[in-house]
Amino acid sequence: IYAVVALFSYEAIVSSSTSINSNAPSITTSVHQKQVGGKDTTTVAFAVSVTGCGKDPITEGAAVLKHSIHRASIHGTLGGMFDYQMVVIYHPSAEECTMPLKDLGYTLLKREVFVKVPE
Repeated sequence: IYAVVALFSYEAIVSSSTSINSNAPSITTSVHQKQVGGKDTTTVAFAVSVTGCGKDPITEGAAVLKHSIHRASIHGTLGGMFDYQMVVIYHPSAEECTMPLKDLGYTLLKREVFVKVPE
């Protein structure tokens, strides 16, 4: 299992699109603004990629990651300035081990490999 965490605007992740004929995703770079607690804030997406299932479940690590990000966000106790959204970009072969993350509040995005290994 490989996991990479990256930061994007939430709207950029959700509005990204891929094409079977393309080697790379097309990502819109707009920033998502909304009201939280009576003030404008930006939503930051924390994207984790899952390329396959191993023998150990990934839900515990995903829960710890989300908890840490929540504490550091505008909702937590550490004085954060941003809202957040948890996103998993997963390969179709990793669907079985990725589905439990939906119950943890992650947005799930199924995607084929962007770049073929021989390339």
